[in-house]
Amino acid sequence: MPFSPRWLTHHGRQEEARRVLANLRGLSQDHELIELEFAEIRAQSLFEKKSLAENFPHLQDLSWTSVAKL
Repeated sequence: MPFSPRWLTHHGRQEEARRVLANLRGLSQDHELIELEFAEIRAQSLFEKKSLAENFPHLQDLSWTSVAKL
């Protein structure tokens, strides 16, 4: 089972995300619908990252190890 395109995009794995998305939709990676959906996924990921950085700056440097200690 591959990682989701959203998870891959959020973790900077753009090419893999596009490939998985195209495979899930049964379309080529350069198909217009894949381009559109991938752009939407990237925009949402960017929005979430910026919102997190602005609203919760104290959470930016936390790793799972430091979260477990809280």
